[in-house]
Amino acid sequence: AVTKRRTRQLAEGLERSLLEETEDPAVAAEAADTASDEILQAHFAACEFGRVAGEAPRLATALLDRIVRDGATEPSPSGLQHPAHLAATATLLSGPGGDHRRDLAQAVAAWFREPAQAAGFGDRLALAARASPGAGTAIATAWIVAGLADLDLRTFLPREAGETIERLLEPPADTTLLWRLAQVAGAPGHVLRARAEVLPLLDPAVVRALVEGQLAVNNGRGLPGKAADLLIDLRERRGSTMSSDLLRIENELKGAEVTASPEEIPGALLATLLPGRLPEFHAPLRLLLDRREPIPGLSAAIAQLAEEVPWWPRGLAATAFEDLPPGPTRAAALIDTADRSGRLPLLARSLTGHSDGRHEARQIAILIDAVAERYRVHMLVA
Repeated sequence: AVTKRRTRQLAEGLERSLLEETEDPAVAAEAADTASDEILQAHFAACEFGRVAGEAPRLATALLDRIVRDGATEPSPSGLQHPAHLAATATLLSGPGGDHRRDLAQAVAAWFREPAQAAGFGDRLALAARASPGAGTAIATAWIVAGLADLDLRTFLPREAGETIERLLEPPADTTLLWRLAQVAGAPGHVLRARAEVLPLLDPAVVRALVEGQLAVNNGRGLPGKAADLLIDLRERRGSTMSSDLLRIENELKGAEVTASPEEIPGALLATLLPGRLPEFHAPLRLLLDRREPIPGLSAAIAQLAEEVPWWPRGLAATAFEDLPPGPTRAAALIDTADRSGRLPLLARSLTGHSDGRHEARQIAILIDAVAERYRVHMLVA
C-alpha cells in the first residue's frame, strides 16, 4: 500500500508531499520494510543531488544483481527514471561529500571482477539478443550507469559480448533510453540511428538539417508525408505558432528513421543531437517552478527561449508568466516544450540569476551540462 501510494504521488508530481510524509514517524515505521526507490526519485526531484549520489554504488550493483539473478529485463521504475540511473547522474555533480563517481566506478568494476557475475551478465546479454531485436531496459540502464562512471563494460566481458551489444544497437533507437545507450555502448564515432520522436525535433538546428537534407531520413527516402512542407512553413513563421502546430509536425515525423553519421555531418549538428531529450530533469525543474507567487525572472528566461526558437508557441509567451505563478500544467508544458526544442539547458541557466530557487537552478544547469559532456565526449572525441 505504501509503495503504491508513493508511486501515485510521483506520477502526480507530489514529490514534496512524499518527502514530508517520510518525516512522520508513523509513516516511516509503516514503510520501514518497503523499497526506497520512490523516496530517492523524490530526493532527486528536490535537487538533493549529494544525498542521491551517495546511493549510486549500492543501486548500481543491486540492478546488476537483479539482471543476473532474476533475469530482470524491465526494471520498475524503468529507463532514465530508474533510481540507479538518477543516482549515477547525480554523481556528475561535484560536492564536498566525496567523489561519488569514483565510488560508483569502483563498485561496478569490483562487481564485474567476480567471474561468475561477469559470466552471468554476458549470458543475459546473449539471451536478450536472441529474444528481441533491441536491448532490454534493464541491460540498457546498467550499461548507461557504467558509462556515466566512465566505464566501458566491454572491458569486463568476453569479446563476443562486444559483438552482441553491437547487434542489439542495430535497430533504430525508439526510446530516449536506447538513444542514450547507442551513444555510450557503441564504438566511438559509430553511426547513430533513431526514431525521430526521441530527438529534439523542434531545435532550430535539427529543423534546418531535416529540411536541407543534412540528416538522412528513412535510409535516404526523405521526409514522410507532409513533413517537408510543414517544416518549411515552420521556418517561415515567427510568433504565430500554436502548440497544436508543433504537435502536428511531430506526429507527421513519428516513426521516421533518422541517421546521424559523425563522418558525414558537422560536429556542431551532432552535438545538438547529443544526448537528446532530458526527461530526468523535468521533475527537478517542475518543482523549482512550483511556487505560489510569480517567479522573478521567469518571463525574461522565456523571452530568451523565444529569441532562440522562432516558432516558440504563443501560448507559452513570456507575457503569460509575468504576473501569475506558472501553475503545474503550464510549468509542465514549458519544460516539455523547452526540451523538445533542445533548450532545457538554456532554461535552467536562465533561471540561475533570477528565480527564488537560483541555487537549485544552478545545480540543475551544472548537472545538465555535465551529462551532455559525458555523451559528447564519447561520440565526438573518437
